[in-house]
Amino acid sequence: MVPHQLLLQKLRNFNLSDSTVRWFASYLMQRTQAVTDSGGGESAWLPTTSGVPQGSVLGPLLFILFINDLPDILVHSKHMMFADDLQIYSSFFPADFTQGLKNFSRDVSAVSAWARANGLALNRAKTQVMLMGSDIFLERFDISILPRVILDGMALPYSTVVKSLGVWIQPNLDSETHVNQVVKRVHRVLYSLRHYRRALTKQIRKELVESLIFPHFDYACAVYNDLFQNRT
Repeated sequence: MVPHQLLLQKLRNFNLSDSTVRWFASYLMQRTQAVTDSGGGESAWLPTTSGVPQGSVLGPLLFILFINDLPDILVHSKHMMFADDLQIYSSFFPADFTQGLKNFSRDVSAVSAWARANGLALNRAKTQVMLMGSDIFLERFDISILPRVILDGMALPYSTVVKSLGVWIQPNLDSETHVNQVVKRVHRVLYSLRHYRRALTKQIRKELVESLIFPHFDYACAVYNDLFQNRT
């Protein structure tokens, strides 16, 4: 949850005028909230000192502004960000693997420290590490005995597949896992539509395919490039 006072300070760092910051303070503060359980019971109303109103238009924008300075703490890694999703990555030669991994671990620790200082917490269950490279490169290492990246005292295991924004990524960047997942999703849709095939006109069936099937193939279709190269 984004602390209000810290968010307001960061808005000042963007050189917003005092009146604009006061407007945001009025928008965020002096709100209360309560929790209702499944039986209809309600907790006491308490002041809200962090977070933004759920479903608000400004919520996503304020969060992006709040985490805008996060990349500044990265020394050895590059980054990609989308909403609240962060990926950091580093490249190095095999001969520099040990030092490269140490440097990468330092940046992971820096991200964790930044999160604590800003009132946020990393989701350990969703934090994954992947060693990427060619098949020849990966065969040189036994993942089970490689040094681990440490997050808050916990060693993170190396993942053999990672889902990133709907795309399944393998260490060698092969698209096989992603293709298999797409096929499964499409098969489920086709299976659910099979009962209606005789009751629908050809035009409606065409529209259903275009709206329910094609998007699965169209999304992130660039990952199929290596699929065709491997079969030519």
